[in-house]
Amino acid sequence: MRYAVHFICIVFLLVANLGLFGLLPIWGQIPNLLFLFVLCSALAKKEFDFLFVAFLCGLFLDFYSPAFFGGHTLALLLIALVTYLFSNYIFVIELNFKNLALATIFSWLGLNLIVWLWGLAALKFNLNPSYVSLKIFMSNFLPGLIYNLLLLYPMYLFYDFLRHSLDNYEARSRGVIK
Repeated sequence: MRYAVHFICIVFLLVANLGLFGLLPIWGQIPNLLFLFVLCSALAKKEFDFLFVAFLCGLFLDFYSPAFFGGHTLALLLIALVTYLFSNYIFVIELNFKNLALATIFSWLGLNLIVWLWGLAALKFNLNPSYVSLKIFMSNFLPGLIYNLLLLYPMYLFYDFLRHSLDNYEARSRGVIK
């Protein structure tokens, strides 16, 4: 049940990302709601559902991205795993807006660098004939970061609501009343 709900939410976020926010670009950039969903799931400290979410979001982003296929999937899986390990074992942090913003900044930087390096590796192995320089690739970093930071807290609230709803549903289905 949990995975089916996550799949439906990912499809909904993809439609909102491409449909609604595709019409509302800021400095030519649209937010990456799937990236924010993965980040919130990795910071939620709940089981390993974030790996399924990261893999599925990465696949969807790869299908709709002009970058070489597989870059977003690899990047989101690595970022989700590192964020999960970092927030659970290195710095045990309480989630607040300041920590969310800091995690978003580093994760957005990591996502952009991994996708760019993936494209560079595809070029070096003659798998992709085109190449985008790091300067052009990173020129979109700041506008994309600002737009994602604007939607970070609403996405966190959405994920928190989804997580609590799923936990309550699973508890009731087992016969536990909260």
